Amino acid sequence: SGWQIAQLHFAHMLASADSSQLAEFFATLDRINVLAYQAPGFVRRLQGDGEAHKFRPFRADVLLNMSVLADIESLHTYAYRSAHIEFMAKRKQWFNFSRNLFGLAVNTRRYASNAASSAGSVEAAKDERF
Repeated sequence: SGWQIAQLHFAHMLASADSSQLAEFFATLDRINVLAYQAPGFVRRLQGDGEAHKFRPFRADVLLNMSVLADIESLHTYAYRSAHIEFMAKRKQWFNFSRNLFGLAVNTRRYASNAASSAGSVEAAKDERF
């Protein structure tokens, strides 16, 4: 179809990046990133200068992550059918998902740009949750 899907996450850390509470999260990132690169349908991910997890354009306690995959099936397979699911199962140990950051709900909603086209509007596309 020519379309790709981007997944964007904002995550509010429960502790500072150098804390023991977040040590496992940061120690596991390289393994998770390699898994993403090897995932069928992987296109690219957000990378700053050097380590992407240090890219914090909003606040020091908010991580920003973006990945682009070929299609929704590739995203679903990577996120929920690979070793990534073990990482996701622990996310509440590291992040506060009850906060609303910058007007965006901190959760795992994903919107495909072609959903707006097929649904007829951006408002209708918001109901197309992954």
